[in-house]
Amino acid sequence: MSSSSLHPILITPTDTNLLGKSIQFATLKHASQMRKDNKTPYVEHPKSVANRLNQFLAQFKDTSYVQSLLHQTVSLADSQQPNKHSSPTLCESILCAAVLHDTLEDTETTFEELETQFGPVTARLVSEVTNDDSRVKALCDKKLQEYHEHTLDESAKTILVDGLNSQIENLSEAVLRKRLGRGAYFVEKLNSMSLEALLVKLADRLDNILDVDPQPSSQNNDLTKLEQKPKHSHFNTEYKYETRYVMANIDRSRLTPIHEELVSNIVRAVY
Repeated sequence: MSSSSLHPILITPTDTNLLGKSIQFATLKHASQMRKDNKTPYVEHPKSVANRLNQFLAQFKDTSYVQSLLHQTVSLADSQQPNKHSSPTLCESILCAAVLHDTLEDTETTFEELETQFGPVTARLVSEVTNDDSRVKALCDKKLQEYHEHTLDESAKTILVDGLNSQIENLSEAVLRKRLGRGAYFVEKLNSMSLEALLVKLADRLDNILDVDPQPSSQNNDLTKLEQKPKHSHFNTEYKYETRYVMANIDRSRLTPIHEELVSNIVRAVY
């Protein structure tokens, strides 16, 4: 499936064309940005995130949770509401948020702009998945202090400290501080966000991991056919171990089947 378009299977036909509009918006906002390879336009990432999420939604379309997303409609800003009979579904708003998920964090886009263009639900979801840099910094400082005081939780010590030390020679304190703090931040964030925002965040993490460890493309986009990974650069290794820590500490008691499958795919990709 090409990342330039989305499979229409789950998009309830409406006059809003919200998804197409979100792709155009993200393409414009990310126009000057590239992925880490300096070859791929950055917008291919959010489009890929939406595509991956749409695949999982299709896979779990008969579950009660996804059915609720497909049948619940949401309101747009008054100026954007095409007519009283036509509203996007919550499913469509979630996919729009997937396309737009980096706009608040990485571009000059404002929350008010998203709310006006795509409605309060999509704007809220994008806001939920946007990182809080001040909180990340605070947790980086806190976790590094715990490291020096030997009070880190066992999971952080085993996965992040011992794991990274086993993979990266002369691991710097700066790298350790960053990964301990970010790991703690994403555990905290994922465990407190709405289930709808969590869908976007998990699809984002999966796409990043598969970008770090690229998989051969296939006609059926079978995400379960994960092959042996190439050797990692230091960044790739750091991100992989950070992801292991986050997935080990996610609160699985509240997850629905589609969330569980996303987590399982991420875990398979980092081990």
